[in-house]
Amino acid sequence: TTTSTSTTTTTTTTITTTTTITSTTTTTTITTTTTSTTITTTTTVTTTTVTTTTTTPHCHSNCSWKSTANCDPDGHSGFTTKRSPHNCGETTCFFRSGFCDCNGDEVWNNHSNHRKKYSEPEPKFSCATNNKYYLGGQPKIWKADQGTVMTKNFKKPPVLCNNLCANYNCTYTFYEKADCAETVLDTDKPDFRTTTLYPHGCEDAECQRDVQATMDPETGETLRNVEDFGFDFDEYVGKAEEGKQFCTKTDQKTGAKTPVECKYRATSNLIVRGWGTFFELDRTYKSVKFNGHGNCAFFLYEKPWFQGEKGHFRGYWNGKPNDERLWNDKATDKAGAHNLCRNFNMTYFHQKTGSLETNDTCWTSAERTRQDQKLVGWKEALVEGKKKQ
Repeated sequence: TTTSTSTTTTTTTTITTTTTITSTTTTTTITTTTTSTTITTTTTVTTTTVTTTTTTPHCHSNCSWKSTANCDPDGHSGFTTKRSPHNCGETTCFFRSGFCDCNGDEVWNNHSNHRKKYSEPEPKFSCATNNKYYLGGQPKIWKADQGTVMTKNFKKPPVLCNNLCANYNCTYTFYEKADCAETVLDTDKPDFRTTTLYPHGCEDAECQRDVQATMDPETGETLRNVEDFGFDFDEYVGKAEEGKQFCTKTDQKTGAKTPVECKYRATSNLIVRGWGTFFELDRTYKSVKFNGHGNCAFFLYEKPWFQGEKGHFRGYWNGKPNDERLWNDKATDKAGAHNLCRNFNMTYFHQKTGSLETNDTCWTSAERTRQDQKLVGWKEALVEGKKKQ
């Protein structure tokens, strides 16, 4: 008997598997934007108010021209008369010294020694600065008997103190052509007659006078207006084209010349502000434009010194034929009762105007736009006219 012993060996193998689980957490943020729209409705109420303004008239009769002796503008050397016969409406003679006594106190005021301190002193003139023709080009050194001055031979309007003292309501602009058409002068050809300068772009008497006082840095002179002695015709007057320089500025110290743009144009117009007496006119005028005061009037004469045919032109005119007023010409589409321009009947004046007397008014309907607006009802006419604009 055989005994077999069987031994079974069991080997246990343990396999350990490690599993790593990575967990990813995703966070999603949702932003909700709320837009709020606010609609605002604005209601604008426009109120039109018609205001009648009463303007204080500048009809002061105490203004006068004080003629001084020895070409002294201040009057230190005395006066040519004890009481000057010239009122502010009479044109002064060229090359005569004196000053405009705007307030009638018989002395020249620089307004630092006077109770009423105005921005500018009263206008005054030596024999030289009350010159007859515009100057141009050469250095303007002019004493009693020496110096160098070149004139352009375009005649300046004479000194009229009502204009310089702002002592006026009425303004009259006279034209060589009918229908108040302007004549622009050729500045290359000396004219020797009264010449009025306008800034380029200015078309009326108001902006023509409204020239800001400027001081010449070279001479130290303050120019109040284009008729002042220091105004250089060559530097300022000529054609105006953008980017082009037709005028010439002269250095008053070295004489060097530089091309510059022209700022003014020369016309044959004559502007009279307030009372004015012109004994001799050097041009024949064919039409006039009033500035709006309804009671303005003037006398126009055929010959110098108030001789020959005479016409009495009033600011109010209905435009209808009138045998008693033959000096009024027929109305046209540009001149007549429907506006402020008036044509002269040149046949009546024998094609010549020689002298002139203008009046002023204290009636203050300054906004008159037509010649047929009467004293009664002119305000209502203005309101109706504005409604139609």
